Amino acid sequence: MLGNSFTAVQYERPLSPREIEVVQLAAFGESTKQIAARLQLSDYTVRDYLTAATEKLCANNRTEVVANAIRMGLIH
Repeated sequence: MLGNSFTAVQYERPLSPREIEVVQLAAFGESTKQIAARLQLSDYTVRDYLTAATEKLCANNRTEVVANAIRMGLIH
C-alpha cells in the first residue's frame, strides 16, 4: 500500500518536533482551537503546522495526515 516515495518523504522532509506534537494532538481528536490553547499558540499557527505536516506527508486532509503519521511511526 505504501510505496518507496512515501518512505522517502519521511527522510527528505521530516516533520519538526512541533509539527509532530500538533499532529499527535489532532490524532487524539483535539480541535485546532483546543490544540492552540494547550500549546499557547494562535489558531493560525496551529493551522500552519497542520498544513506543513499535510504537505510533507503527502496528505489531502487532517485525517489523512494523522493516518500517514501513524503508519510512519511518527505518532502513536
